[in-house]
Amino acid sequence: MVINGWYIRNGQINFPLVLKKTESGVILNRPQMPKKPYPYKEEEISFINKNDGIRLAGILTIPDGKAPFPAVILISGSGAQDRDESAFGHKPFLVIADYLSRNGVAVLRFDDRGVGGSSGDHLQATLKTNSEDIIYAIGFLKSRKDIHKRKVGLIGHSEGGLIASIVASKCPQIAYIILLGAPGTSIEENLYQQNEMIRKAEGASENVIKQYNSIQKQIFSIIKEEVNDSVATEKLRSVYSMNNYQLFTQDQKKTIDGRINDLLTPYAYAGGG
Repeated sequence: MVINGWYIRNGQINFPLVLKKTESGVILNRPQMPKKPYPYKEEEISFINKNDGIRLAGILTIPDGKAPFPAVILISGSGAQDRDESAFGHKPFLVIADYLSRNGVAVLRFDDRGVGGSSGDHLQATLKTNSEDIIYAIGFLKSRKDIHKRKVGLIGHSEGGLIASIVASKCPQIAYIILLGAPGTSIEENLYQQNEMIRKAEGASENVIKQYNSIQKQIFSIIKEEVNDSVATEKLRSVYSMNNYQLFTQDQKKTIDGRINDLLTPYAYAGGG
């Protein structure tokens, strides 16, 4: 059985859509995924950010051989990430940790606030609190006899690269930092660029891209300038609905209000910071 149609997004971007009935689900090929048994030890760990009592849970991989070992902390990008930074069946932090621990480096990776075994709420976090989490992770590693205290470094991906840089500026004892796809511009400017690249990949016209950017700029302006959340909510509703909020269905209003609630959190308001 085959169904042919079109996927239409926001009335502007169209894709051919073909649905086929199959006997089984799609099998994702992930040849890079590490397979057990591993030639190193895995230890479930947790530590506390004593500034606000948040518990962070994760895993420490410890090489075979003679301790103490050099160590690195993996810092995830934006959004609520688990310890493996899982996305679309990929687990990049698991792959990185596996490679490093096979080659003599201990690796600490942990769930973001509110994810997996970690407490707290990711949307209530900022760059400041996320940086504090890493500082306490460093303290945890340095408290262990199997970790070389002068050989602890950071690997930050995307927004995690920004966090790694902040932490390194506050902790001169950090041995090194490695930045993977870290932002080189402000988060706001970075989001504009991401939006443009995504729309181009979707096949949007230059005119549609300009419209999206105009809407994004209005949204960021409201977030930055309006201190009253109730007033900001009404303004954002107008932007998202093109001044037709009351004509929308309840489900459409719920979707819009869900986006607005996320935008008015400390995480979004501070651009993650």
